[in-house]
Amino acid sequence: MKTYLVPVHVDPVKPMNPSHLRHILYVDFLYRQFKALGHDVVYLYNRLCFDVSNQVIKLAKFLESRKSKVETSLDIGLQYIQMTSERFEIDADTLYEERAQQQTHLHGYPYYSILLEDWKREHELLDVFDPGFRSPRRIRLTVQEVSTVLNDLGVIFDARRIDGNIYLDLTPEGLPMRKIIGVNEYSYNYLFIVLRELFEYVKKGDEVYFVFDPDLSLDYELLKRVLKKYGCHVFNLTTSRISLGGKIQSARKGGWQGYTTKDILHRYTPRFSSNSIGLAIRHYLLAKNAVHKQFDFSYDEFEKSFEFAQAVEKKYGSLSFSELIEKVYSPNSDYSPPLTRSFNIWSTKIEKNKSNETKR
Repeated sequence: MKTYLVPVHVDPVKPMNPSHLRHILYVDFLYRQFKALGHDVVYLYNRLCFDVSNQVIKLAKFLESRKSKVETSLDIGLQYIQMTSERFEIDADTLYEERAQQQTHLHGYPYYSILLEDWKREHELLDVFDPGFRSPRRIRLTVQEVSTVLNDLGVIFDARRIDGNIYLDLTPEGLPMRKIIGVNEYSYNYLFIVLRELFEYVKKGDEVYFVFDPDLSLDYELLKRVLKKYGCHVFNLTTSRISLGGKIQSARKGGWQGYTTKDILHRYTPRFSSNSIGLAIRHYLLAKNAVHKQFDFSYDEFEKSFEFAQAVEKKYGSLSFSELIEKVYSPNSDYSPPLTRSFNIWSTKIEKNKSNETKR
C-alpha cells in the first residue's frame, strides 16, 4: 500500500505569502512525518499542472503583450495584480493552443527563471522538500482513458452530444454536478488534471491525502467520493488562509507586499540561522496557529516563536528540520515532551480525519 500526498499546487504568478508558505510547510511536514513513520509515501507533484493553468498562461501572455520587463519576483507579482485590475483575458483557442504546446514540449515560461529560482532558494533555506519545480512530467492518460475510468465508476455524465461537456455526477449522493472538461480535449479544469494524475498512479487500497484551501472543499469532496469508489482510503485536509493587515483576500488583489517569504527571510537572516528561522516559522504558522485557523499575520507575534526555536537549538544543537522530524518520530526518541507535543499538534488533524473516516 502506498500513501499519496496530493496538495493543491501554488500557481507561480506571484511571490509566496504566509498563506502559501503555511500550505507548503504543512505538506512538507506531512511528507516527512509519513516517511519517518515508515510509510511508502509519494509526494504527487507535477509542474505541468500549473504550466497549463489558466492564470499562469494568462500572465505569460500578459507579460508578452505588454513587453513587460520583470527582474524580480515582486515585479512579477505586481504585473499579476495589474493584469487582474485590467481584467485581461485570452480567448479559448489561445488557451488550448498553449496547453497543447506545454503538454508536448514541457518548456514552461521565461519568467520562471526568476520566480521558481526564488522558490527553490527559499525551500533550501527553510529545509523544505523540493517536489520538482524544474521537473515537469508528461501526462500519459488520454481524455478518453480518464473518461472510461470515471464511466466504469458510475460518476460521469457525458453531455458532449447535448452541450459539449463532461461532468462529474454524484447527484445521487446529494452533491451537485461539476463540469470537468468540454468538447475540446484541452478545455479541462483543474479537477480533470488531478484525476488524470491520480489514475496514472493510485491503486485499490492506497491512501490519498488531499491538502487544499477550504474554499475548494466542495470540489475536493467530489474527488474524495470518486477515489473512494476507486477503492482508495481518502482524507481531506485543509490549510486556511492568513489575513494580512486585517484582510483575507486573493493574492491577485495585492496586500502581500512586505509579507512574502523573501521579505521574511531578508528580515531575519542577519539575526538568526536558517534552521532557527525555519523552525520558528513552522511553529508560528502550524503549531501556535493550527493549520485550520484563520489569523492575522503579525511580525511581533511571529518573533515570539524564535524563543521556541532557540530553546530547541540550545538543547539539541543546530539540527535541520528533517533531522528533527526523524528524531521526534524515532522509536527511541529522547526528546522532551514540549517539543514532541509541538510536532504532534501539527499531525492531530490527520488522526482526527482517520478516526472520522473509520467511523463512516
